[in-house]
Parts: sequence; structure tokens; C-alpha cells
Amino acid sequence: MQVRVLQFIAGLALAGGLAFTSGPAQALPLAGSPSKPISAATKVTASAPAAKKIVVACSATIHAPFFLTARSRKMYSSARITACTVPPPQECKLVVETEIFNLGLWIPIKSATNNWSVRCLGKSKRTAAFKCRSVLVKHKFRTLVQLSILYNGKTASAVKASGVRQYFCD
Repeated sequence: MQVRVLQFIAGLALAGGLAFTSGPAQALPLAGSPSKPISAATKVTASAPAAKKIVVACSATIHAPFFLTARSRKMYSSARITACTVPPPQECKLVVETEIFNLGLWIPIKSATNNWSVRCLGKSKRTAAFKCRSVLVKHKFRTLVQLSILYNGKTASAVKASGVRQYFCD
């Protein structure tokens, strides 16, 4: 199984408002892993011409919707912050949603969030269980994650989705 690593950067200019840029996606093969690693970074630049740039970042792993056991009818989605730069963000927040594709739209069916936290590394969030009522119809599901970071009073956030999984679940 191949899993893609998506990297993205949300930049903050300390003296001149917000500026957002996105970096290119990169693919790395990770055998047997059901997760999709992502990383988000914030660039903070002081207004002085000789000021050094500070990059503040955290990376998180998104897990596509999954069942805990083969016979389980309860589906979960999760994400975990796996690494942060030095200096780390002053605070971070992680929002995780399980979505179903229905009538041409991605519709959230379960959501979980944590409050702003000063300890970002190791934070994880898993949605409450979505219980499949029947196994007659196959639907597409994905995990949507928003990672937000705060540094020097300014925030940056990015949203990424996991790969699509199809399950007999309604």
C-alpha cells in the first residue's frame, strides 16, 4: 500500500498581515500503513531587513476512516500531531471529521475537536464512533483534518483530507 505525504505551508508575516502559500505535495511509499502524514508550517518574519526568519511548524498524521476489528460496525477517524519544530507553536488545535460522499457532496457525519492547547506534540483526536446501520450499500468515506497553530498572537491553519475508503456501510 502506498501512502502520500502531503506538505503544506501557511505563512504569517509578523509586520504586514497574513500571507498564505502552499508547498508541493510529495509522495513516499509506506508499506502497510493506513495513515496519511501531513505537515503544516508557519513562517514568521520580523519587519527589520536583517531579521532572521523563524519557521514554526507541526506535522500530523491523518488516518483514513477505519474499523477497530473486522466484524465491527463502528467506524472512526483520527489524527495525531507527531512532530513540532523548535521553537514550537505557542498553541495548537486539531479538528477531525468523518465524512461520507452522498449526492455529489462530502457531508460530515462525526466530528471531534480539542481546545487550544499549549502542548502540541502528541495531541491526538479520534471521532466518536459512527455506527453502520446496514451493510447493503457501499459508500465512500474520508477523514478531514484542520490543524491550526498560534505563534506571537497570529494564527495559521490548513485543512487536508485523507484518501477515500469505500465500505459497505450506511
